[in-house]
Amino acid sequence: DYTELRRWGTRVREELKKLPGVINVETEIESGRDELAVSINRERARNANVELPAAVGTISNALRGAQLPRFQEKDREIEVMIRLREEDRKNLEEFRNLRIPTLDGREVPLSSIASFTFSRGPSNISHYNKRPNFDLTITFDNDRVDKMAPMISAAMQNLGNGDGYSHSFGDSFRRMQEDNDDFLFAMLLAVTLVFLLMGVLFESFALPLTIICTVPFAFAGSQLLLKIYGQPANIFAFIGIIIIIGVVVNNGIVLVDLINRQRKKGMDRTQAISLAGYYRFRPILMTAGTTICSLLPMAFGDSSLVNIPYNPLGMAMIGGLALHSMLTLLLVPVFYTLFDDLKKVWSWMLMIIFGKSRKAVADAKAGASK
Repeated sequence: DYTELRRWGTRVREELKKLPGVINVETEIESGRDELAVSINRERARNANVELPAAVGTISNALRGAQLPRFQEKDREIEVMIRLREEDRKNLEEFRNLRIPTLDGREVPLSSIASFTFSRGPSNISHYNKRPNFDLTITFDNDRVDKMAPMISAAMQNLGNGDGYSHSFGDSFRRMQEDNDDFLFAMLLAVTLVFLLMGVLFESFALPLTIICTVPFAFAGSQLLLKIYGQPANIFAFIGIIIIIGVVVNNGIVLVDLINRQRKKGMDRTQAISLAGYYRFRPILMTAGTTICSLLPMAFGDSSLVNIPYNPLGMAMIGGLALHSMLTLLLVPVFYTLFDDLKKVWSWMLMIIFGKSRKAVADAKAGASK
């Protein structure tokens, strides 16, 4: 029942407007136009011997028009449509007196079988699985976008559903969900590829973990700077976060590489870490500083692409690179020491396990020979 659905949707609109951060809730009624609603009385139509399809068809042909066969001329065809004149279509009295055919060949005025009311009609009537929809468009603050779905779901649970009615999120929310899923997949793929490449170059899986574990701090820096300047986490911000994965690992690579080279020369682990930090401190700050300076015009400019500002791309990269560079000399040595100790523990466990296994095999062979 579209009338009941409209009443229910209006009630939901009033409740959703009370949510924090909601700027506006608009329905298809607000975006519609005033229209003349014609309600045919079935009892009066039956008494007048009028069939409903005939009445509806006559009204439709008079207002919207009916396409007739094309008029043939010698060198062309002319499209022909039959309907009321424009001045008659704008005249309510003429429309009320529209003649409706009956089954017994008579004609009765439309006003004898129908009533007329003016009301605001929907901009469109959509259906999903043959069931009518009532659409609500909610505008939130930028800071509330990520909390939109839980807030709406909680509000709808408190309202409950009318008998035979349900609610669901629209295409915009589904597209946002798909974009978030795509971003998560791209980020995981980028981290995996970087990890595998470093594993091949270092010939170890423990050393790449040392660097990968510092990447989340770059994400935190990106989100922090976007939050400080009130920038939305749009698609360009996501692109900047993905790009930053391949940029921030460079600092860790040069630091870990120098540590390994010093340890191969026989230097103690602690001394190698201190020496690498001393010699790589200035190059790390220089590379980070030059990259940040080159991104400043993009981050704090006022440019956009198809009306979407892309300065969040620069801010996401600046925030991630700045925080990660400041913490690199602290985080990389910590994770390097942790994974180096874990690697030693794992080696000892393997030696104990396989050592006992070899001893058991030798004892078994000795027993069999006796």
